[in-house]
Amino acid sequence: MQLAADHAEGAAARAITRVSFERDHVRPDAVNDAALVMSELFSNAVRASNEAATVAVEVTLGGDQVELALANCGDAFQPPLPRS
Repeated sequence: MQLAADHAEGAAARAITRVSFERDHVRPDAVNDAALVMSELFSNAVRASNEAATVAVEVTLGGDQVELALANCGDAFQPPLPRS
């Protein structure tokens, strides 16, 4: 799912994680941990994005494995060049 690279969309990223986990009857403490990790990853992606970027969010569950994937879809933030 594509979300705007905006801190306000962090709630949507957490909700995607929660719904994915709860649908598969994952323990509530694991759901909370995964939502927190997703929130931190999403915040980092937003911080490294420009205003027009989007962040792709994907949650994959398989057996006892979990994968939270985020991809910055757009131009990343370009830090200023060092002065010479």
